Amino acid sequence: MSASGPGVDTHEMVLIHRVLRREFGQLPRLFRAAAGDRGRSKVIGAHAREMLTFLHTHHTGEDELLFPLLRERATLNPELMDRMDAQHAQVDDAVTAIDAELPTRTASADAAAGERMAARIDTMK
Repeated sequence: MSASGPGVDTHEMVLIHRVLRREFGQLPRLFRAAAGDRGRSKVIGAHAREMLTFLHTHHTGEDELLFPLLRERATLNPELMDRMDAQHAQVDDAVTAIDAELPTRTASADAAAGERMAARIDTMK
C-alpha cells in the first residue's frame, strides 16, 4: 500500500495536519497577547481546549487504527514509524502539561502562566 495508490485518498489527512499545525502555531502568540485580559484569555482557553481535544482524538486514532495497519501492510522504514511514535509521545506529554495548567491560566490571564503555556506549545513543533 502506498499513499498514492489506487483507492487511497490522503487529502483529508493532509488537511487535518495543516489545520493542527496552523492552530498550534498561532496559540503561543495568542496566549502571550492575552496577558492581563481575562475575557480574551477565556476565549483563547476555550479554543485551546478544543484544539487539545482534537489533537488527542486525532493522535489516538492514528496510534490505534492507522499505525498498526501501516506497520502491517506498508513497506516503511521501521525507524520512521519509531520516530512517529516518539513524536506522538512528546506531543502527548506537552498536551498533558498544557491540559493541567489551562484552567488556571485561562481564569487568571497571568502573563507568566501564559508564557509557560506558549513555551510548552512551542515544544510541540
